[in-house]
Amino acid sequence: FVDAGCGVYVAGALVLEPRVLEADRSVRFTVRCASPAGGCTKRSLAALCNVAMIGLGGEEQLRTAHALMQRADDSGSNAWYVTLSSAGLAVGRHYQLCINANGGPGETAWVATGLRVFISVGVSSTQVQLPHESGATLRIRCMRWCSTSTRVWIADSCEPGPKEGSALATYDSQVRLDTPWVSAVHRSEAVPLREVRTGTDISWEAMWDLRNLPAGLGARLCIDFEGSQSNFGDS
Repeated sequence: FVDAGCGVYVAGALVLEPRVLEADRSVRFTVRCASPAGGCTKRSLAALCNVAMIGLGGEEQLRTAHALMQRADDSGSNAWYVTLSSAGLAVGRHYQLCINANGGPGETAWVATGLRVFISVGVSSTQVQLPHESGATLRIRCMRWCSTSTRVWIADSCEPGPKEGSALATYDSQVRLDTPWVSAVHRSEAVPLREVRTGTDISWEAMWDLRNLPAGLGARLCIDFEGSQSNFGDS
C-alpha cells in the first residue's frame, strides 16, 4: 500500500443531543466521545462554531462562548455534558460543535466535530397524523420568523444531503469504499406557508400531496425559514 497524501483528523466526539435548538436559550448538551479514555477530558472546552469549519481552527471560528465539559458520571462512561447558549445565533442556520480537548489557547486548538445543530424557534403542531392523500393539510404555530416565504416539507430526515446546505463530512466508525452512498430519504414537495387569521390569532397552514410517501412513514416537519433552499433543518 502507499500513502494517499490525504490528511485526516479524529474529532473524538461521536454523538450530540439535542440537534435542534430554540433561539436565545441555554441548552445542556449530551456529548458522547470516542472512548472513555480519549476524545474528551476534564480540561476539555466546547462551543458552537461555524458550520463550514473543517479540521482545526482558532477562537475566531467560535460563534458562542465556550464552556467546560463535565463527565456525566464517575463510572468511566464516555458521556459528557456541556451547557451552551444559543443567544445571538441566526435562526434557520446550522452550526457545529467544536471541542478544545486540552482547554489551552492556540491557532489550531479547536477541532470541528462535524456534529451539527439547527437553530429554530417555537414551531409546533397539535396534529400527529396526516392523511395519505392529496390535499393533506397541517396547521402550524410559529412564535416568530415564519412568513409566506417560509417553506416546509415532510421527510424522514431533515439533514442536508451532499449537495444541500453546507458540505460537511459525516463521521462514521466504519466507511465502505466499495458501495456508493445513496440517500434513502423520503420527502414531500417543499411548499410555502399560508397565513391563517382567526380574530387576533395568527397561525400557519401547509398543504401537500403525500401520495408519493410510504404509508405509515414516521416523518419530521422540515423547515426553511427564509425560503432560500440552502438553510433548512428539523423544526
